[in-house]
Amino acid sequence: MYTPHKSIIAFLLFFITRILAQTCAPPERESLLPLGTIVDIRDVKFTGPRCNSATVNYNAPESRIEVDFNFPYANAGPNIPPDENTFECFVSFTVDYPDGWAPSVWWISYGSFFNLDANVKSFDESNYHFGPGPEDITLSRENYGPASGSYCLGGDVFTEVNSCVPSETPFGIRTTLRIDNSANPNGFGFIQQTSVHYIGLQWHLC
Repeated sequence: MYTPHKSIIAFLLFFITRILAQTCAPPERESLLPLGTIVDIRDVKFTGPRCNSATVNYNAPESRIEVDFNFPYANAGPNIPPDENTFECFVSFTVDYPDGWAPSVWWISYGSFFNLDANVKSFDESNYHFGPGPEDITLSRENYGPASGSYCLGGDVFTEVNSCVPSETPFGIRTTLRIDNSANPNGFGFIQQTSVHYIGLQWHLC
């Protein structure tokens, strides 16, 4: 049976799985941008229940954006505050890049870990919006206890951002984690995202 102290173990596992989470990163792909080209992330904003911070970086050698929600988790069970059963955060930011270039998104992924008692379930979903177009990409998974494990969500995608003028693109990500123990109120459950969100970019000339 899953007991309260296991949530502490899960917190410790966060740091271990964070190291292993690199397996959720995109495979290497050569960037077409000239060496030394500046791609800038600006106007980072975040909001949501228990969403205390978020960081966004551009990894130039790997030509990808890395979004870190800084320890997102959901936790439910006896003696656990009810507001911990849900984590939700929306982060928005703008990517600036040189005139004459535009990005396409070819990869999205991130990793998660869960530990659930019988009749407890977890919900893990992230929605991504790129540029001025209407196209969204959603990654989601539900897990049912008794079970525990880790997984990667995402992989190859392709969406044309089509934003040559001006040379900037707005991005938005909404991520949600939830534990539902309504079918077993004495049961415990825990889920956390164990890696940054990887957004692989492919550059092309306008």
